[in-house]
Amino acid sequence: RTVVRMAQRWLRRKGYGRKVTLIVGAGHVGSLIAQRLLRHPELGLWPIGFVDKDPLADSSERSHLPILGSSYRLAALLEEHDVKAVVVAFSTAPNSVMLNIVRTCQEKGVELAVVPRLFETITTSVGFEQIRGIPVIGVRRIRLSGLGWWLKRLGDVLIGGTLLVLASPLLAAIALAVKLDSPGPVFYMQERAGRDGVSYWMYKFRTLRADAETHTGEMWSDALDSDKGQDMVTRMGRILRVTSLDELPQLINVVKGEMSLVGPRPERPLFVNQFVHDIYRYGDRMRVKAGMTGWAQVHGLKGNNGSLAERVEYDNYYIENWTPWLDSRILLMTAQQIYRDLRGVSQA
Repeated sequence: RTVVRMAQRWLRRKGYGRKVTLIVGAGHVGSLIAQRLLRHPELGLWPIGFVDKDPLADSSERSHLPILGSSYRLAALLEEHDVKAVVVAFSTAPNSVMLNIVRTCQEKGVELAVVPRLFETITTSVGFEQIRGIPVIGVRRIRLSGLGWWLKRLGDVLIGGTLLVLASPLLAAIALAVKLDSPGPVFYMQERAGRDGVSYWMYKFRTLRADAETHTGEMWSDALDSDKGQDMVTRMGRILRVTSLDELPQLINVVKGEMSLVGPRPERPLFVNQFVHDIYRYGDRMRVKAGMTGWAQVHGLKGNNGSLAERVEYDNYYIENWTPWLDSRILLMTAQQIYRDLRGVSQA
């Protein structure tokens, strides 16, 4: 079954076996679904447009997909475009219209998926119950403390401490290389906002010129991947940033209890105050300690890859579905990614 699934995903990425898909609701959620489906063709759903009488999102947010009509033309649109799947996102249509949409899809034999209200709060452990015949969804309470999180802290101390000892020769070698490569300190300390916005000093190997901050000022960390930021990066710094080895000193933050091995990546307080107001649910990701690696990072969402809003969703997914196994999986995926990066550097 695993082999068949892998083959299916590969064929879908090549354009085979995709299902023509309509999205009902051209608001923020519908646009977000379209973006995800276009970015991940391996899911097998290929959106061709929206059905909405009163679209809320503009063309750019909708990935320039067209509005094909209103919901009363759904049956005709299904036939006209040979649609195989419909995703119902939030819409301004009344419940009676939404019910007709569901019935039309069922009658036409079209696959149907419905994004539930309050979908941000629904985890992988939802339970379906009934109140005298009325179906309800039971949302699992998110445990941000208790035995599970004490185990997480214990794992941070044991694994982080062991890695710090084992990596000490590598840390010494990198420190020497940084010192010989360019003038300035070996380590770089910067204030970051952790759990509940509490600030701490995060350790890194220096990857920029010693006078970088006089030129960059209060530059967001991801802006360093731009052409302007790259001018500030040292030769050794480029290698460290590509392989993420500049993050190794954060093992000290982990052992001290300021960070965790796994969690949302930390940001400077200045930008946190800005993003909390500008990015939906950004503040929710600060319910846990910041991490050296996270669910967003192992899915390639770092640097200029992906939007900040998308990273925030991945971070909150991690928090709301946390298990010790999920932490273990992220650590294994991180090790695999670092190995690939090191091979790429050595081959280059």
